[in-house]
Amino acid sequence: MDEICLIYSTFPTRKAASVIIDSLLQQELIACANVFSSMESAYRWQGEIKYSMEVGVFFKTRQKLYADVEYVIKELHPFENPAILLVPVQNSSEDYHKWILDSCTLNPR
Repeated sequence: MDEICLIYSTFPTRKAASVIIDSLLQQELIACANVFSSMESAYRWQGEIKYSMEVGVFFKTRQKLYADVEYVIKELHPFENPAILLVPVQNSSEDYHKWILDSCTLNPR
């Protein structure tokens, strides 16, 4: 059976996340996105420690579509170097797994 995965990314605002979520859903590159609003991130950037409020998103998709999802995120993301992390899914219910596969196209771009 085809592998599914989560792709995690963060955004400066809910609106910035929504633009990318809408594009990925319209292109059938993801089955679903889970949005976690208002979380604080701490990180090093250009030699300084920074704190900022961000919106986290888990995108659910076929692992084969990672490169296509990454491309869309990079093209539309307002950050210079956005976090784009693939998280493999080791187990899932059979019905939910099938729904993700059925919801994502095999003929992207």
